[in-house]
Amino acid sequence: MNRIMSAAAGETPFDLVLKNAQFVNVHTEEIYLADIGVVDDRIARVTQPGEAGLTGAEEYDCAGRFAVPGLIDTHVHIESGMMTPANFARTVIPHGTTTVLADPHEFCNVLGVEGMEYCAGATENIRLRVFLAAPSCVPSVVGVESGKMVFNAPEIAAMLDMPKTLALGEVMDYPGVINQNPRMTAIVAEARKRHKLIQGHVIGVPSGQLSAYMAAGIESDHESRGLEEVVTRLRAGMVVECRHGSSAQNIAVEAEALALLNYPVNATLCTDDREPDDLLHEGHIDEAIRQAIKGGVPSVKAVQMATRNAALFLGLRDRGSLKPGSLADIALVDGLESFSVSAVFIGGVLCAEKGALVVDIDAVPSAIEQRNTMNIKGELERGNFRIPAKGESVLLNCLSFLDGDPFVTTLKEARFPVIDGCADISAVPGFVTMAVIERHNRTGNIGIAPAENIGLERGAIAGTVTHDSHNLFVFGANVDDMLVAARRLVETGGGFAAADGGRIVGEIRLPVCGLVSLKPAAEIAQEAAAMKTVLNGLGIHNPSPVHFLTWFCLAVLPEARLTDRGLIDTLAQKPIPLYADAGS
Repeated sequence: MNRIMSAAAGETPFDLVLKNAQFVNVHTEEIYLADIGVVDDRIARVTQPGEAGLTGAEEYDCAGRFAVPGLIDTHVHIESGMMTPANFARTVIPHGTTTVLADPHEFCNVLGVEGMEYCAGATENIRLRVFLAAPSCVPSVVGVESGKMVFNAPEIAAMLDMPKTLALGEVMDYPGVINQNPRMTAIVAEARKRHKLIQGHVIGVPSGQLSAYMAAGIESDHESRGLEEVVTRLRAGMVVECRHGSSAQNIAVEAEALALLNYPVNATLCTDDREPDDLLHEGHIDEAIRQAIKGGVPSVKAVQMATRNAALFLGLRDRGSLKPGSLADIALVDGLESFSVSAVFIGGVLCAEKGALVVDIDAVPSAIEQRNTMNIKGELERGNFRIPAKGESVLLNCLSFLDGDPFVTTLKEARFPVIDGCADISAVPGFVTMAVIERHNRTGNIGIAPAENIGLERGAIAGTVTHDSHNLFVFGANVDDMLVAARRLVETGGGFAAADGGRIVGEIRLPVCGLVSLKPAAEIAQEAAAMKTVLNGLGIHNPSPVHFLTWFCLAVLPEARLTDRGLIDTLAQKPIPLYADAGS
């Protein structure tokens, strides 16, 4: 620190000076011409209006570009980018992101505690500053789906004590918290005991239940949708992590709420889940800032959300603003309204310029990245995708997705003809067969049910990215294509595979945990773009059809879901019988 103080006092030279910057002061909301002096990895001094410029051993001309603090994502699942942490860093740093709080509950559903250990190791020395949140809900709800293992208080305590762990990850089992379920109470208690931040995930609860949830220690949420819901949470003091992911994009309504409440400090920006092509071509938190500005948030306020507000929320006192003593994490943008990032410094080192990384990231390989995690019991057969039935027709309980929205389900009954002793799902327009196959512990569990409004018109699509247990899911218009697609993923180690006419017509290979690729973002984006074309051709016309498919099994989303254990009433957390009429 002595070198930094000496340079700040004018006694010794700066290592680096960023000259001629339009300095965005996130404390006073002013913008003025300034020089920024850096020593080691810290900011030593920023000139104020009217002061003389600074000189340093190295000087970088900002040429009037706007200098903002490095951007912070307060809630992200790196795995959703289908990349290893190192490749994720290579992708987001050029967009101005310098710090993220990552919740590796996807890795942990597949690997257990080893998933947290993998992510901790894989995020070392990748330039991007990565903190971790210990996944609170693995699986999302105990007893209704199968992951690698169940996290209880002892596992949570061990992960909270890891050096990189900043928080307890999103507490999705909010009924368990509100109803003081012993398991969830014990998990939250471990975080409170250590004074860790506790992040939330709660949808559509009344004010009283929200208060109970917050009183338990939960401080944030990224699931706000309606205007009244956002306002209620902000007024209650909950941190609203305004989300711009690939499928879930809530900033438009959140911006309206922020304006009503004079842009409170308890609002940040996050991406949650973002696909590789979106990260590559649209951006990361920089795109969230642009969307906030588009929604009416003043540009400096939007910057504050991704910097000062985020750092305050995460308790990171050494970043979030460009003040003396802070980390020299700086993004230069060509214009605040367009927010086009043109250079990024991390710890005073120029890491990206003109949209490209200009430093090396030397990731340490892990044995986990070579492990096939497709632990399916036995060989998959056609019969795994058929629903036995008697008589001429059968009444079945089905999942119906409102307008193809994976977040909104209703349970309905539908009657299907019986052909050769099995329900003919394809005979009823709008329906396909959905199956979920346990892939972690060779249990042999397979859940199956008809599903309506998926959009699939022919063929089949299978995947191993299916929140949150990441078992093998298959949607199919016919049994043969379902079998072809599912067997392909067992063979390749996971990802997505589409079949039509008995052959594979598209795939994204994700051999690391069935979740991510070892390839860089550009190559994965090409595969994803090709798969999008294939899925559109099969009838799924969602703008992000791959990401869209990953939400259909999440057992905390209302009102019913299919898991490897069968149909589940997610509100009551109880099984639903497949057969709706007696004697089938």
